[in-house]
Amino acid sequence: MKCKPTAARAARGFTLVEMLVAMAVFGVLLAVAVPSFQSVWTSVRMSAATNEFLGTLRLARTNALSRNRTVVMCVSSDAQRCDSRADWHAGWMVFVDDNQNGVRDGEGERVILTRGALDGVRIIGNSTVRSFISWHSNGTMRRGTGQGVPQMGTVTLCAQSSAAAARQIVVNIGGRARVQTVAGEAPKACVN
Repeated sequence: MKCKPTAARAARGFTLVEMLVAMAVFGVLLAVAVPSFQSVWTSVRMSAATNEFLGTLRLARTNALSRNRTVVMCVSSDAQRCDSRADWHAGWMVFVDDNQNGVRDGEGERVILTRGALDGVRIIGNSTVRSFISWHSNGTMRRGTGQGVPQMGTVTLCAQSSAAAARQIVVNIGGRARVQTVAGEAPKACVN
């Protein structure tokens, strides 16, 4: 003997109370997840910017060695000339520096790579690498012509949303770069 379904049993769905409870649970989960996701997004953005800057440093050094010429990486907001008033997050350019003055002098000095401005990241070099980095033909870093003055320094990358997520790229006199995560208090370069 089969039972006929009643109208209430045949209508399958949610009551208003069940729907409100489900939406409240979803809202609580969302409120917990969004801040965590933002920190993950900041970390991903910092990793990408660090890797891109580090890759450009390595590209410039490799070009200096392979071309047997001085190669410069400088701050450039327009991808045409070096800009000593801007910081690295405005963009940068890598070029062959024929006269070894650290500045691109017109069309004669070949541009190897340009990079536009980065969003969400501040990149600031200390006094020795504030606006340009120069590699001589043997891969070492020196400012000026001839043997020049040794150039080494630290470039600090800061997330604009959190100074605590800072990283530093340290470039030694041999032209090699390494990344270090800044633990503890935010570096002075990250604090306005």
